[in-house]
Amino acid sequence: MPKADLGDLEIYYEEEGEGEPILLAPASWWPSNAWNVAVVTFLSKRFKTIIFDCRGTGRSSKPKDGYTVAQFAQDGIGLLGKLGISRCHAVGFALGGQIAQAMAIERPDLVATLTIAASGSGAKTLSGGQRNVSPDTEREIHDMGFERYIRAYVENDTTAFNPKFYQEHGEVLWRWPVLFGRDKARWKFFSATRMRVSLGIPSRRPPR
Repeated sequence: MPKADLGDLEIYYEEEGEGEPILLAPASWWPSNAWNVAVVTFLSKRFKTIIFDCRGTGRSSKPKDGYTVAQFAQDGIGLLGKLGISRCHAVGFALGGQIAQAMAIERPDLVATLTIAASGSGAKTLSGGQRNVSPDTEREIHDMGFERYIRAYVENDTTAFNPKFYQEHGEVLWRWPVLFGRDKARWKFFSATRMRVSLGIPSRRPPR
């Protein structure tokens, strides 16, 4: 398994294809495998795709601290350095969008283009208050459990898939649970910390 040694931790990554490099920053606590469902297959026909597991996730190291957007961005910058990439297209989804944005702010010379999808605009709302999950969302996560909540969020014909694809490609839907595994301790941790990390609030170490 390819891993980049960044000194205080190792970051798992995968490269696919040839051409201009595209760094794909993962969504909130999702392992890099999520990009392999469809995105890497498509983009790698024209570009070199780079996916990676953030610290504390998947096959990367799980240090006791450093769980902030700023540190995730530094890890991404360090990974590109280890791979000898001086300029790339940066793409991020959800928390990954904040990571890609932080990378572009810190190292504008490194990011040729920036694509952000489904990301919050920062730690505060437009009214100046602290950004947080809505009461309805918090209640659903509490009642359903984080794994079931995420699966319900994805496995439908309105959020991630249109009705036609949802009906005709059930095999893709069943690949999603495999990406996240069945470790209940980790799901409990993800439920408690996903918003803390997206807001840049230091979090405790995830379970092994």
